[in-house]
Amino acid sequence: PIYQALSAWSSTFTKTVLSASRSVNLCFALLTLLVVFQIAVTQFCRKTATYAALFFAFAPLNLMYQSATLPDISSVFFMSLAYWLLAKYLKGTQSKILFFIFLLAGGYSVLVKPLHFLPVGILLVTHFLQQWRYPRVKNFSNYVVRHRAIIGSFALITLTMLFWFGGVLTRVTAPALLKSADWGHILYNPHHLYDVLFYARILYRWFLLVLNPITLSFFLLGILLLFRDHRGDERMALIYSIIGYYLFFGYIVTGHEYYVLALVPFGSVIAGRGAVWIEEKVCSDFKIRSRHVLSAVI
Repeated sequence: PIYQALSAWSSTFTKTVLSASRSVNLCFALLTLLVVFQIAVTQFCRKTATYAALFFAFAPLNLMYQSATLPDISSVFFMSLAYWLLAKYLKGTQSKILFFIFLLAGGYSVLVKPLHFLPVGILLVTHFLQQWRYPRVKNFSNYVVRHRAIIGSFALITLTMLFWFGGVLTRVTAPALLKSADWGHILYNPHHLYDVLFYARILYRWFLLVLNPITLSFFLLGILLLFRDHRGDERMALIYSIIGYYLFFGYIVTGHEYYVLALVPFGSVIAGRGAVWIEEKVCSDFKIRSRHVLSAVI
């Protein structure tokens, strides 16, 4: 509803609903670009953030669907915003404004596209599991007490999603669909894990849509660097989010490639980490100055 309202409001200036929706998508895409930069800054460095923003800006899937009248672009922004706020919180930044914006961003994300919110939950679970020590019960209770504000916010967002999905959509929007389909089977069907075409689509989309052949090589290198340097850190949630997304929602994602839009920010950040390592190796081995690297990148 918020996306449609923005498109309708902006159409009064353009006189065309299609161009208005594209303008709204472009605004959300540019805002997401800034958030991707901040995620990389929070978890790595400004140089990684610069590469991540560059890769995100020219991701083929982004360029393809920003002109479509889909609310997914806005959902990706609010999910990325919630992810960044949670990452800042886990780094020690706490404020009432942060929790309030986290609630709004997470709430919008689950109301528009609930599966997009999965990476935020994976980040919280990853941070918890990294501190999972004996005695387990005491550590669990201490963790809940110490992070009760963000856990409460996450629980409230999850309850909002369950109410919206189970109480509103299934009774008002899609009562006929409920009679003809099993929602549990639709939402999670592990059969895709045994389908060769499922993995072929993943390779095709990451090679030519989510990233491109060059940035995919940076992405693969970034994964290796994360496993080498940050195996015991919440930064690993960047990788786990991609794996979990395909593991839980692969059945739905298989038939709709625009569902993978939510993974573009994480792929861009990981590729940025790999690109920085390449730059540092080139500069150290060939004694090239940083200003020459910038000219080469441009």
